[in-house]
Amino acid sequence: MKNKYQLFVVIIILLVCVFNNNIFRVQKNQEEEIVEPAEPIIEEEVVEEDIPEEEPEEEEPVALHVSFKTEGDGYNVYSPTNMGYRYGPSIIYYEDGTKDAWFSHQGNGRQWDWISYKHYDGENWGSEQIVLKPTDGGNDAYSVCDPGVIYFDGYYFIAYTSTLNSEGIENCLYVARSENPDGPFEKWNGNGWGGDPYPIVEYKGDPGYWGIGEGSFVVVGDKIYLYYTDVSQEGEYTKVRVGDVCENWPDSLSHSEICYARTEAQDSCDVVYLDYYDMFIAVSSIHRFTENSGICVLESYDGITFTMTDIVKKGISRYCHNVGIAKRSNGHINIEDELMIGYAYGTSSKSWGRWATRFQEISLFAYPGDINLPSSHEDNTFRELIER
Repeated sequence: MKNKYQLFVVIIILLVCVFNNNIFRVQKNQEEEIVEPAEPIIEEEVVEEDIPEEEPEEEEPVALHVSFKTEGDGYNVYSPTNMGYRYGPSIIYYEDGTKDAWFSHQGNGRQWDWISYKHYDGENWGSEQIVLKPTDGGNDAYSVCDPGVIYFDGYYFIAYTSTLNSEGIENCLYVARSENPDGPFEKWNGNGWGGDPYPIVEYKGDPGYWGIGEGSFVVVGDKIYLYYTDVSQEGEYTKVRVGDVCENWPDSLSHSEICYARTEAQDSCDVVYLDYYDMFIAVSSIHRFTENSGICVLESYDGITFTMTDIVKKGISRYCHNVGIAKRSNGHINIEDELMIGYAYGTSSKSWGRWATRFQEISLFAYPGDINLPSSHEDNTFRELIER
């Protein structure tokens, strides 16, 4: 009996232990399942950063090259009735529609060439008059020809060609000035104005060559650009000298710079400054005195180095030579101006000394990209000297 009682007590104790152990496990599990309340999640506002825009790559500017085309047929401002000529016109136009023009004009035999002048009143060209002659016994005793005219500081300046060589070679470049387009003119004497003429650009090369002459002026700011032909044993070039706008500006001229080598029978060039593009433009006849003649166009941004951009033939007379382009009094032009060119021409390569001078209106245009002489494939025009 005692043993049964003891067994019963042991069983009771075991049940109590098991029960307590289960309660402990439940409590433990409940404690582990208690989760502290989470703090509220605050969503951060996403701020988009300013993304810098990519700057577009700068495109290289497309080069523009300038040329011209003739407008209409033009007209002869001079036609020879027998022998005779005018050539190398220098033309200035004014805001009121009037124009002045100077020409190489045949002389009296002893003096080969004079310089003549005509005025356009807006409707008609007036009578012609001789405004410059050689100085007897002077350095220009044989001839004054190839006028290149500009106006600044109250004076008209005419650059002209002359020589002391009776064969018409070994030429030098001279200049004369006047307050009026028709004179009287006073010539540069080496120190000032008036008296015996003295070259502003002297030829010092081989005396067997043509020499220096055929001047053309442009004024840009306070600088004078003087362009001229130089033909010597070293080759045929158009060159430039730059001086200051002042009373005795010939004394300020710099040493010469080569603008371009003349090729394909080019002759004198006339230079202008095109305001719209801030560039210098030159025109010159090419294949002069031939059936294939035309007018070439050259451009420069620095006034020194020139590049040919076109050869214009359409509307240009065959056998042309010595071209000039009309300009404002300071040598400038602009695209809205009423522009014209003038040149001499004959009827064959053998008609030496019998030349008409023709004026033709032109318009400028620009083409982009590489230089390709866009007008060079066109044909020129045969014209009689006396228009019917």
